[in-house]
Amino acid sequence: MTSAGRCEPSDSGNAAALRRGRLAHARATCSVLALIAALGAIPGAAVAQVVPDGRTQTTVSGNGSANVNVTTQTISKGAGFNSFSKFNANPGQNVNLHLPKGTGAIVNIVNGPRSQINGAVRAMQNGKVGGKLYFANPNGVVVGPSGSFQAGSVSVSTPSQGFVDGFFDKNGRPRAGAAGQLFDGTEPLSGAAIEVDGRILATDRVRLRAGGDLSISGTVS
Repeated sequence: MTSAGRCEPSDSGNAAALRRGRLAHARATCSVLALIAALGAIPGAAVAQVVPDGRTQTTVSGNGSANVNVTTQTISKGAGFNSFSKFNANPGQNVNLHLPKGTGAIVNIVNGPRSQINGAVRAMQNGKVGGKLYFANPNGVVVGPSGSFQAGSVSVSTPSQGFVDGFFDKNGRPRAGAAGQLFDGTEPLSGAAIEVDGRILATDRVRLRAGGDLSISGTVS
């Protein structure tokens, strides 16, 4: 007999309680793993990091893999154009931005969160690194210690949100005035920062324009 105010379960009750405890633990473990996977904390998780926003005829293949290839059919004045809602590169990942045949530049407008470049972002011309690479994000760009931009020439900027919003017309064509400003380095800037802890590699020229802080502790060459 048990004393008042105290409960001592029988052996069968202990077994049932143990089973319930194990089930609850298993469910909690599954929930934690699902949350970690959703946040991309599990190495190798196939999370889309390069996402077109539909304003250009951009195709992305290999998202979440070691080699991501980006092509576009939006061409104007000798350059190809991409527009993204998100653009990041994971460690060990190559994001290859292919210049359309017959063009000399690839323009990449990111209308989304700050870009975290922890892999290699490369302009690819005729099957090798080359051409002019323009990368613009109004919310900022961080090149991590393992990250890089690679091209013949590299231009990274933080243009104003209004400039990005109006860069393309309703048919997805780049507005000539806006494209000209980007090429000339005269586009209006936001207050966002550019941080380079990794590498920017160009055989010709590098141009970095930020309305906020411009921090370089990595290599620019």
